Formats: sequence, C-alpha cells, structure tokens
Amino acid sequence: MLARKFLNESVSQVTSNPTKITKVGNRSIEVPIATPWFESWRETFLKVQFPLDHEFTRHYLACFIGVSASEDNLTGTLTFMNQELSQSINANVNLANLPKWFGLTICKYYVMIHDSSTVDPNVARTSFDTLKTFHGESNCFLLSINSQHLDPTKVGPGAELWAPYVARRSNNPEEQTDVSSDQKPVHIDVAQDAVSTIIHPLSPEVDSINFNQSMGVSTDNKDQHLDQNNVRFGELLSSDDVIRIKQLMKDFVNKALIPYVESEIHNLTEIIANKKGVSRTLFSTTKRWFGMSKPGAQSPGAAPPPTSVVYSHDSQELQLRRLGDLCFMFGLYSLAFQAYHSAKRDFGADNAWLYYAGALEMASLSAYLANIETRKAMEYLEESINCYLNHCKIPQFATRATLLSFEFLKDIGSYAEAARQLVRMTSEESDLRSALLLEQAAYCYLYAASNLGRKYAFHLVLAGHRYSKAKQRKHSLRCYRQAYQVYENSGWSAATDHIHLTIGKHTASLQQLEESVASMTKLLGPSKQTPVQQEMYLRDYILTLQQLNKTSPHVDLSLPIPLVNQVTLEVLLGTPIDPEKHLGTPASGVQFNETKERTKRWNKLEEELVSVGNPKEALVFKPLVCLFNGNSCSNSSNLPVAVVREKICVKVELRNPMNISIHMKHFTLEINSTDVTVEHLPLTDLTLAPDCNTEITLSFVPQSPGIVNIVGINYQLCSSNRDDMIS
Repeated sequence: MLARKFLNESVSQVTSNPTKITKVGNRSIEVPIATPWFESWRETFLKVQFPLDHEFTRHYLACFIGVSASEDNLTGTLTFMNQELSQSINANVNLANLPKWFGLTICKYYVMIHDSSTVDPNVARTSFDTLKTFHGESNCFLLSINSQHLDPTKVGPGAELWAPYVARRSNNPEEQTDVSSDQKPVHIDVAQDAVSTIIHPLSPEVDSINFNQSMGVSTDNKDQHLDQNNVRFGELLSSDDVIRIKQLMKDFVNKALIPYVESEIHNLTEIIANKKGVSRTLFSTTKRWFGMSKPGAQSPGAAPPPTSVVYSHDSQELQLRRLGDLCFMFGLYSLAFQAYHSAKRDFGADNAWLYYAGALEMASLSAYLANIETRKAMEYLEESINCYLNHCKIPQFATRATLLSFEFLKDIGSYAEAARQLVRMTSEESDLRSALLLEQAAYCYLYAASNLGRKYAFHLVLAGHRYSKAKQRKHSLRCYRQAYQVYENSGWSAATDHIHLTIGKHTASLQQLEESVASMTKLLGPSKQTPVQQEMYLRDYILTLQQLNKTSPHVDLSLPIPLVNQVTLEVLLGTPIDPEKHLGTPASGVQFNETKERTKRWNKLEEELVSVGNPKEALVFKPLVCLFNGNSCSNSSNLPVAVVREKICVKVELRNPMNISIHMKHFTLEINSTDVTVEHLPLTDLTLAPDCNTEITLSFVPQSPGIVNIVGINYQLCSSNRDDMIS
C-alpha cells in the first residue's frame, strides 16, 4: 500500500548518525546523538493520517480561487468555480471524502494570474478591477508571473523557490508509486499505521499523469514511464515575481485569513453561549444525570459502551470542538483548552468515546503549551490513550497520542514512564512501528535517573528483532551492535550467542561477509547451547565462509576449530615406533612423548658408540637430536636437520571445544618453501568427539635439499551431514 511504502522509505532513507560515548555502569558505550529515522517516520506517520470529521485542525480554512487575466468570460468562470467549491463543501459535510472543509463558510481568496509574457498589462488591470468590484479589494490580488525571458544557461530565482516543496521521484520504475489520475485518497488497513495520502499538486507525479492522459497513455504501464527529474519549476520567475508571490501570501494572511478567523471565533463563541446549558433531547439529559461520565467508570469485565454516536455538523458539541481547534491553530492555547475541556465533558456524557478521546488529546496538548498544569495534561493524555485502545479500538490514534505523551514526558525528565507508554503500544499489527517505539524505549531506559543499562540492551534486541521482521536489516544490525556493547564479556552466553548469530546473518545478507564470518566465528566454541543449535551454527558458518571464498578468494582466514595446543607440538625426524607392530626398536630409539631419562640413556649409548668408533669425535661429542618441541626449536642455531627422502612427522594435539562431533578430511601440513619439493602423506578422515582432546600425527617427505618451514595445517571442515565443507 502507498502509505506503508512511504513509512518504510522514511525510515530506510536514514540509517546512520554520529555517535557519542555514554557510561553504563563501568562500561563506555557508543549511542547515536539523535535518531533522525524515528523523527522522519513520526513526521510521515502524522502526515498520512486520514483527517476525521471531528478533527478540524486538518480541515481547510481557506481556498485560493485562481483565474487568468486573459479570461474572456470572467464573471461566468468565477460563478462556475464558486458553485464547484460550494458543491465540494456541501458534499463532504458528513462523508469520508477529501478534501475536508472547516465549515460551510470558508475564507475565499481570489488571485488573478497575469502572465507577463502573453497578456497586456492594461488588460490585466481592467480585469482585476472587475474582480475587486465583485469580491472586495481585501479578498483579491493581482499576481504577475513569467516576467523573465527563458535562458537555458541560467537558473532563475523562482527555480529554487519551489525546490523544497517538490519531491523528485526515482528513475527506477520498481521504486515508483502508482497513483490514480483523480488523486483520491488511498485507504489502508488500521494495522498498517496510516489510512490515506494525497499527491502534492506541484509534484512531478501530477505532471506525468496529466501528460499521459492528454496523450492517451495508460499510467499503469511502467514501460511508458516518463522521466520528470529534469523538469525545473519557476524558471521564468524574475526577482520581482518572487517578491510579488511573497506579498501575495502576506496580504492573504493579514487582509483575509486573520479577519476570517477572528470572525469565526466570535461567531462560534456566540453560538455556544446561546446553546449553553440546554440539552439537545430529554434522552441526552437523562444520560447526563445517570450515565457514565468517563470510560473508566464501567464495571470490571463489562462490555465497552457503544461508540456509534454521530453528531450533526452544527451540533453544540462539534461547535465546541471546532472553536477549540481554531484557537489552537492560531496559538490561543488557553482559550482552546477551555473549549476542549467543555467538549470532552459533553462527549463523555454521550458515550461518544472517539470524540471524547480526541478532545482529551487536544486538551492535554493545549494545557501543556499554555503552561496551565503539566500533571493535568499528563492525566488527560493517559486517559486519551486508554480510550483509543480499549473503547475505540484504533491503535494508530493511540500511537499518535503516545507520541505526544512521549515528548511531554521527556521534557519533564520522566524517562521511565515514557518507556512504559512506548512499550505498551507495541503489537503484532505493525513490526516497523513496534521496532521504532521499542528503540525509543531503550534510549529512555538509558537516560533514566537509575541508568538501566540491561533494560536498554534488552529493548534494543527486541527492536532489532522487529526491524528484521519489517525488512529493515540495517537498522536491525545497528540495534544488535549497540546491544552487544552491554552484553560483551558479561557472562550471558545465550544472549551473546543470539546477537552474534543475528549480526552474522544480517551482515551476510548485506554482503558484509568478512564481518559475518568474524561474528559467526565467536559461536564456534564452548557454549551452553544444545547440540542441535551448535550444529546449526557450524553449518551457517561453513556456508558463509564458502560464499566469502567465492567473492573474495584473496582473503586469508583461519578456521577457528579445532583448537591446536602449540605447547605439546613435537617434530620427529624419522618414523615413530608403532607399539602394535613388534618389529624391534630402531637404531635411534626415539619416539613421541619421550621422557628425559630415556633420552639421556640413548644419548649415553650413542656417545659410547662414537668413542669406540672414532675417539677423536668423542672429545667434542654432540648427540644426534631427532625429536624437537617448542623449547628445543627456540634457538635458531638448533634447528632440525633432516635427511632427504626420509619421513618427517609432526604430532599435533587438537581440541574440540564444542558439544558436537567435528568431522574433518584431508589433513596435511602447510609447507612454506620455495626450493624444496615435498611429498605429503595426508590423513584422509578424522572425527573429533565432543569436548575432548585428540592427538594426530601428520607426515611429509622432502624430495630435495633446502629449508622447510611448517606454518600450519590444511584440512576440510565438514558440517554434521558432511555435505557442506570448507578448507
């Protein structure tokens, strides 16, 4: 739907903001300085709300009637336009159509448009004198435009005049919004946060639609889309034209609008005063005496009272609401509060809960702006929210009232109460709305007097989850990253595992594969998760790493499991003794896990043999070392010297820290050498049991002289079903 698209775009267009450092306990975390995505959504949410019949702040007070100075039948044209306007006003009194008008009599302002490039100024002046004769000088204005000659190399001052008000659309047809040619409001379901929208009359959307209609082109065919991004408005307006447009608005406000508003306030006040104290019917009077005065007065468990009360447009109750809205729009907040306060009592007596909640909402806002009493404003707003939720069953209006209450509570420093109200408005009806409100609740907990850091992180995780369901992955990722700053090294392994997994999946979907692999790597270790969950972690890690190898094969990453115990690492020059084969003891007699006593015995025996065979060498005897470990190889002068075409064996102790079995294939030693040919003797298959240590022996045979550096182990890590693997 159109409104849902606008709401999603308002959030997705802003995904990052500068951060600041905030203390949470003994931690320093980064938080956004502001949340422009929430402010953008709030502005859009309030704009796309459908104007109700009793909410006159969004009804039109005035209408511009424009006529060309070159019009031949000026009187007939104006008569026709006034008739059309009157029909629109009368037709929309009690119908859910747009536009909505403030009353049966509105402020009409007549603008005669004089195109300086085509119409003689004397003709325009004569026509304008005729216009003033019929409608009065204070209600008319002669506007001269297009005084500047077209110059493609220059941009006139009028081009920038409309720029802030004209929304450009994307060239991508898939990102464009379909609109109907008659510009009717688009209705959507309550669960989608909004109910209507209207295209701005200056938008290129309108030009494209009108042009397509004139050319007989269907607006539904996206292949015939016209690019309007190069259209520039106001290029023929000179500096004097711009000044005259500003003067038009100034004269309209001072000479027409303000006098009309003053007259309306006076008339409404007199009408209400004449009807004050007189009930409309005997039935209404009885209800005022014996009926409930507010929604909360009903007995527990009772069904909500009916809400089908409909007032005529000239009823006293709506006149009170109309007076309050008119005063509110022009900053007369004290007078507006009095009108709203009187109206809400009448609405409550009639069980008109939608009207009652709206009057409470505006009364609280007026009281707050007039500095009457903050506590009363908060009470009214809380009652309004409850009425919208429990009696009217209109969550988007309750959300609107909650947004107002949120700002009030922040202003007085009541962050904990603000968070409570925001959390109350979350539901399954709208994931995007719930995510935004949960995130704001998290910041409220952060800035509360008691600095509730864990509640801040928990609500950020909830917000990130709802952002993810709303397809806002960047915002979801941001929330999870912020929450992890609190949970890091906290000992809450289940929470950190969930955050790492979610960050890994979001970054993978956003093609940030290196960060995804780094996040999922933290899941492959000691954990309190079930074996099934750990198998899922391993499978997701392998799939992500495979994708990274395809897109960035130059990235060198080390597999996190199994762990290698480098302290017990040993290198044996020769073939180790196999105790299962009774073939005697080799001449060297050295094997892995050799004890110091056994080594001394073999060295002594070797020295005796050398002294018998060559007494001169015995004077400077140095035993032949065949077994090396980390200590014996620490000195570069004591490096192993092997024999070409004789086996070199390396004993490695591997540890599986996970609670599942790890399957690996094709174990070989990674050799770094440029001048030595090496024959690998691979270990074809290995399975490490859960949470255990295993020793393996890897071998290779050098085929030519040179220096060999053993820098690591190559192997293929497999998932539990052995279908997915990574090297």
